[in-house]
Amino acid sequence: MKHPAIASMIEGEREPSRSFRTAEDVLKVYRAEGRAGHHACATRRMGEFPDAVFDEKLRVRGFAGLRVVDGSIMPTMVRSIATVRLRRLIGEPLC
Repeated sequence: MKHPAIASMIEGEREPSRSFRTAEDVLKVYRAEGRAGHHACATRRMGEFPDAVFDEKLRVRGFAGLRVVDGSIMPTMVRSIATVRLRRLIGEPLC
């Protein structure tokens, strides 16, 4: 965000990250603002079904030109911390 092309549009960090200098800096912010998160999986149907949100190419039905690549199309929750990698694998053929 310090690149001249965008720096003039940035007021400051919204969520500290690059300003961390020590592990204690990271822990301080995490303790103050940290929260558990989750990556929703198996929440949307894909395919040729009347209730499917996405078609087989991850195009959102009813919205021209919009594709969504996320875990919602996975058939079940994956027992893994690697859901980000799986989502990339889902989307790679579309790139």
